[in-house]
Parts: sequence; structure tokens; C-alpha cells
Amino acid sequence: MENKFVPVDVTDLDIAFGGRAMELLPDVKDIPEEYWDDNNKWCRLINRLFYGPVEGVEIASREGIDVHKAGRHIMAILRSFAPEHEHKIAGCAYLASMFFEDVTFDS
Repeated sequence: MENKFVPVDVTDLDIAFGGRAMELLPDVKDIPEEYWDDNNKWCRLINRLFYGPVEGVEIASREGIDVHKAGRHIMAILRSFAPEHEHKIAGCAYLASMFFEDVTFDS
């Protein structure tokens, strides 16, 4: 999979208030159809992050990606009120699929 998105540094203020969410989030037109359906592992991960708790999840890192930076990038989007909820979940799921190699769930 070609990775055209990479995690960027976000500040604690970005995470707390989500002010940069729209620049961190892929455009609606750039998000493939399968990420608009909650029936894939990446949407499941993002829904867990959004609604909590996140126990029982194992995320495999992708070579060359800073996992900490990737998590902060995604959280800055999830905590924002700017994007519509569906765009936020689909976009973060798409980003997660590019930032991480795999995700598995205990339950």
C-alpha cells in the first residue's frame, strides 16, 4: 500500500482543542469507500479510541512510522468538533491503516 499520508507533529493544544484537525484529516474525496463502513478493523480501532476504553487492542507498527507521533496525529483529529463525525471516523481509520501495519482485538 502506498503511503501518501505521514504523521505530523501536533502540540498538546492541538490534541486538547483539535484546532488543526481539518488540515490533519484527509479530504472526503481521498478516503476510500471501505473506510466509510464500520465493518473493518481500522474503523473498529478508531471507534474504540473515540468512545473508549481501548483495552485488548494490539497495534503493530509500520516500518518508518513514529507510533507516538501517529497516535497524537489521530487523537488531535478525534478530539476536534470541526469535522463531521463520519468524516472524522473514516479519515482516522484510513490514516491508521497507513500509519500502522496491523491491529488485533482480544474481543
